[in-house]
Amino acid sequence: MRALLPGEGFRLRRAAAADVEFMAQLAAHDEVEPFMAAVSAREREELLEEVRRSEAEPALHGRFMLEVEGAPVGTLAFDVANRRSRIAYLHAIMLDPAHRGRGLAAAATRLLVRHLVFDLDYHRVQLEVYGFNERALVHFERAGFRREGVRRRAYWRHGDWVDGILFGLVREDLVPQVGSRVMELIHTCYRVTDPDRSVAFYEALGFEERRRLPIREEAVNIFMGLPGDGDRLELTYNFGVDSYELGTGYGHVAVAVGDLDATLSRLSEKGIEPERPPYTVREGGSRICFVRDPDGYRVELIERG
Repeated sequence: MRALLPGEGFRLRRAAAADVEFMAQLAAHDEVEPFMAAVSAREREELLEEVRRSEAEPALHGRFMLEVEGAPVGTLAFDVANRRSRIAYLHAIMLDPAHRGRGLAAAATRLLVRHLVFDLDYHRVQLEVYGFNERALVHFERAGFRREGVRRRAYWRHGDWVDGILFGLVREDLVPQVGSRVMELIHTCYRVTDPDRSVAFYEALGFEERRRLPIREEAVNIFMGLPGDGDRLELTYNFGVDSYELGTGYGHVAVAVGDLDATLSRLSEKGIEPERPPYTVREGGSRICFVRDPDGYRVELIERG
C-alpha cells in the first residue's frame, strides 16, 4: 500500500445536499456497485435522506465525504446500532477507483473510527463485508479491525449465496486502560524547515503521510504514522522559517525494524546513511543504530528481538 504523496492532503467532512449527485454516481460505478450491500442507499432521494439524518442527529448518524485537495473522492457512513451499549455500525464505504492503492480508504476509516470513539464516545465500531470482497477484507484489517466471525452463505448476491464477514473494534483496541481512565500517547511533534524533504525522509523509514492541517496563515502541521498505527508523528512547518536550534535537550525518536541490515541497505539507496555501524549497548541486547533526518533530528532504529 503506497502512502499518500507529499502535498496530497485529505480530509473528512460531513456530507451536504450538494454531494448527493457525486455519491449517486459513485454508487453506480461499475467497479463499486458489485461490492455494495444490496440494501445500501443508491438513489438520490435515499442518499439525500441519509444526509438529512446526518445533519439532524450527528451523534447517531453520519454521512461523510472524503476529499483530496478539495475534490471529493469517496464517502463513508455510520449509524448507531445500540445506544445503550454505544455501538456504531460502519457502512457505505466507497472510493473512486481512480484513487485506489494510495492508502486513502484505510486512512479515512481510521480517522472516522477515532471520531466515533473519542469524539462521540462509542465503545464499539462494527461492520460486515461480503466474503468475495478481498480488497475490503484487507482494507479493514489494515484499519485496525478484527475478524470476529462469518455468516455462512447468508446473502443472495450475483446469482449465488455468499458469506458475510463480521469485523469489530472496541475502544480498548485503540488505547490501553490505566486504572479507570483511558490514556494514550497521541503523537510527538517537532519543527522542520522543508516539509516535502522531511516527508520523503520519513516515508523512506516506512511512515505514511496521513493529513495536513493548515494553522491559519502561519504554519502547516503534517501528521504521519506507520501502517496500522495512529498518527504518531507531527511535523510542523512555520512559513518563512529556514532554521532551528535543536538544543541539548532533544534525544531521539525510536522505530523498531525487523531486519536492521536490510533496512540500512534500503535507506542507503535513498542517500540516508547511519551515524555509525549497528551496535549493541549491552551483551545480548538489541542491535541499534542512528540516522538523522534532514533537520538533524536523530532517529534510532532498533532491530526486533
